Amino acid sequence: MRPVVAWMVVGLLLISSAGLAVAEELKPATRISQDLAELVSPRAAASLSTQAEPGAIEAPATPILDVVTIDAVASGDPEALEAELIALGAEDTAIAGRMVSARIPVAAIPFLDGVVSLQFARLAQAVTNVGIVTSQGDNVMRADVARGLYGVDGTGVLVGVLSDSYNCQFGAAGDMATGDLPPTVMVVQESPCSSGANTDEGRAMLQIVHDVAPGASLAFATALNGQAAFANNILALRNAGPR
Repeated sequence: MRPVVAWMVVGLLLISSAGLAVAEELKPATRISQDLAELVSPRAAASLSTQAEPGAIEAPATPILDVVTIDAVASGDPEALEAELIALGAEDTAIAGRMVSARIPVAAIPFLDGVVSLQFARLAQAVTNVGIVTSQGDNVMRADVARGLYGVDGTGVLVGVLSDSYNCQFGAAGDMATGDLPPTVMVVQESPCSSGANTDEGRAMLQIVHDVAPGASLAFATALNGQAAFANNILALRNAGPR
C-alpha cells in the first residue's frame, strides 16, 4: 500500500509543478511597474474619474491624467533610452547614471514594453507636505540673536531649496514686493506648472530661509521631475553656489 501512496504523492507533485510551469508561461512579461500599468487599465480609469455625489448621474469613467512622470532604468546606454522615450512623446527628460526620468503621455505607457533599451520603468513618487505651517524658526534657532551679537545675516552664502514648485501659483512678485523674498531668486528649474501637483511649497521654504538669513542669496530647483532630475538639481544647486 505504501508504494501506491508514494506514487500518488509523486504524481500530484508533478501535476502541480506542470501547472506552475504553464502559469509562468501564460504570465505576460513586462518591464513596467504595476502602478504604471494600471494607469491605462479600465479600473484606473474608473478610479481617476470624478466621483459623483450620491443620487447624481455618474460621469463617464475618463482618466484625469494626460501626462505622468516616470523613472526608467536603462539596460545599457541611458542616452539611447532617453531617445526612445522622446520618440514616444517624452518631455523634460533627465539622466543620472543609468536612470532616465521623463514626463510621458499616459497613452504611451502600453508601448514602454517595446522600448529596446528599457530594463524597468515605474511611476515616479514624490513626498509632499500639506496644511498650513506657521514657522517660528528664526526665533527657535535664535538666528535673530546671532544676527544681533555677531552681525551675520547670510551675506555671501547661497541657499538652495528643492521642493515641488516656486511660482506656479504666481505669488513670487507679491512676496518680493512685501519683503518676504529678496528682489532676485535664482530658479535653476521650475516644475511643469501644468502637472497640477504644484503648491509652491518651495517658495514658502525660501520665505523661511529669508527670515533666518535675510542677507543670503536664494536659489530653487524642483524635485518633482523624477529621481534623475532630482539628483541633477542637487548638483546644479551646489554648482550655483560661491566657489
